[in-house]
Amino acid sequence: ITMASLHIAIHAHIEYCRAHNLHAMILVPYGHGKSVNAVARLTYDIGRDQNLRAKLICGIEDDAEKRLTACATILKSVNYRAVFPDVRPGAGKKWTGGEIYIDRPASMSLEPTIEARAVLGEGTGTRADFILFDDVVTLKNAILEPGVRTKVIETVENVWMKRIDPQHGFIIWISTPWHDGDASNYYLQQAKR
Repeated sequence: ITMASLHIAIHAHIEYCRAHNLHAMILVPYGHGKSVNAVARLTYDIGRDQNLRAKLICGIEDDAEKRLTACATILKSVNYRAVFPDVRPGAGKKWTGGEIYIDRPASMSLEPTIEARAVLGEGTGTRADFILFDDVVTLKNAILEPGVRTKVIETVENVWMKRIDPQHGFIIWISTPWHDGDASNYYLQQAKR
């Protein structure tokens, strides 16, 4: 796969943040391959650490399921298996529209390897080592229904952020900016403090 210079910069930023114990925020306009790169990043990180407990949070359930399906396709692919031959589906665990289980050699965790949910959806589970917020802010929850903006911020803050492992957790927030009052701008302003 040949990546555009924008995508190379995105992954370099993620690696820089991880190396410096920072969370990564990427704000890119619609149509620039954010979600494709987010899915690739998530599956790459699983290949590097099969004990990973990841949450993939999107603005709507349908997007979360589509991205999880893309993750499953990558994880099952011949090319992925050539790079990460030890990544195998969890024994006795079915992959669903909301969860993927990978064999975890050093973990007794009952949590899925990837749990995909809508930001305002149910099924928050327990701890996560990695949370990928991918297009949590949407046209609908930022512009068309402005009253939902605060609910999205409060849910991210009081539900999803509480799931991240406080010592080793890593967050990637990748989104299109829609409005000065949306969750992306809220976290951008928090990072500036």
